[in-house]
Parts: sequence; C-alpha cells; structure tokens
Amino acid sequence: MKVHTLEKGQRVKLSQMGHRNFFYPSNQVETLVEDVKCEWLPYIGGQAYTAVKIPAHAIYVNAGAERYLVVWIEKEMFRAN
Repeated sequence: MKVHTLEKGQRVKLSQMGHRNFFYPSNQVETLVEDVKCEWLPYIGGQAYTAVKIPAHAIYVNAGAERYLVVWIEKEMFRAN
C-alpha cells in the first residue's frame, strides 16, 4: 500500500460512476482544506490522473471521520511525493 501526503490547498477531481460502475475522474474539482494522508488505488481510466482514497473531512469539514472519498490527482504530483 502506497501512502502519501497531500497538502492543504491542493486541487483534486472528484469521482463519478461510469462504465460497469467503476469510478472515473469527473470535471468537478475541489480544494483540500487540510493536509491529509492518501492511499493510492489501482484504478484505471484517468489517463493523466491517478485515484487515491482520502478522508471526506479533507474536503467537507463536517463529514464524519469514518467516511472516505475516491478522488483523482495528477499522476505527476503523486510521483513527486
């Protein structure tokens, strides 16, 4: 399992459900409100992006601690971490 840190202020693409109920990057972009550890996910479909799992409160302050989101970050940003 690859774990990296994403910094507050970084922009991420949210996921959308697509073909065969797989997650794909959407056009909706959000900004992280805090530094957060993310876990790399072996998803395909985001040519320039890679999927990571983050706690929902990294974007939505009032989200519960047990909720997670699949978001997409640029592959180059992930490799630099």
